Amino acid sequence: MARYTGSVCKLCRREGEKLFLKGERCTSPKCALERRAYPPGQHGRATQFRRGRASEYSRQLREKQKVRRIYGVLERQFRRYYREAVRRKGPTGANLVIVGEDDGFYNRFMDGVADTAAKIIVGNGLDEAVQMGPVRDKEKKASILGYIESGIQQGAKLRLDGRKGLKIRGDWPDTYFLGPTILENVTPDMKCGSEEIFGPVMSVMRAKNLDEAIEMANRCSFANAHAIFTSSGRDAREFQYRVVSGNIGINIGIVAPMAWFPFSGMKDSFFGVLHTQGQEAIRFFTESKVVIQRWI
Repeated sequence: MARYTGSVCKLCRREGEKLFLKGERCTSPKCALERRAYPPGQHGRATQFRRGRASEYSRQLREKQKVRRIYGVLERQFRRYYREAVRRKGPTGANLVIVGEDDGFYNRFMDGVADTAAKIIVGNGLDEAVQMGPVRDKEKKASILGYIESGIQQGAKLRLDGRKGLKIRGDWPDTYFLGPTILENVTPDMKCGSEEIFGPVMSVMRAKNLDEAIEMANRCSFANAHAIFTSSGRDAREFQYRVVSGNIGINIGIVAPMAWFPFSGMKDSFFGVLHTQGQEAIRFFTESKVVIQRWI
């Protein structure tokens, strides 16, 4: 299979921002973008300003190229992954922990997250064009709204408010519908950051480094699933072995195993002695028989 074999530093220079493809080197003065902050093939900083104003299509194309290069996939692979992500629907994590103290990266990343979340199509879940359906009932919606209000009162900041201006596909009342909501400046001791909301609410936290992020994850009493998105094999291994969680995902958004593996929650995310799916599910519905024999 063909793959990119050129200098990854040129990819960062081409995009005009750090993609952190070389790990810690990208944060040091040795970073190529620090020394030559202009696209490859051009000479001097002045040339980067000669381009005309980028169109909306151009900006979206650049963002797509950034994501593709961060994960190191080709165009055809990226299209296949995108189609698969659109087709699959399922639960995702409630808390997002962004590691690092680069405010510029944080703001760019959150702008992209908020813009994508705002475009989610809400409506009847049986409609193939709909990406997110209603919540369970009125009581559940009231509970979710309570978590949002609690977060605001405890100091969280609304990046995206799904309570206002919700557009529902089809002629449906908003009785059971709630738009995607993003809360920033959340801490692990807040109610919205320590309890399972089970609603379209993302609580965003920040950690200085991976050790702090792992400590935050293990402090929570719930341990159904945790995922890390990284290009560092070392960080992935540290996360895999140190995080106390039933399901660990590495560069996987929906941390749910195939049916022949157990769905392994831990701590307060698990009740009983056997998990669902896999051999443990078969054991739950069967009784063991032991035969002891001796022949003379």
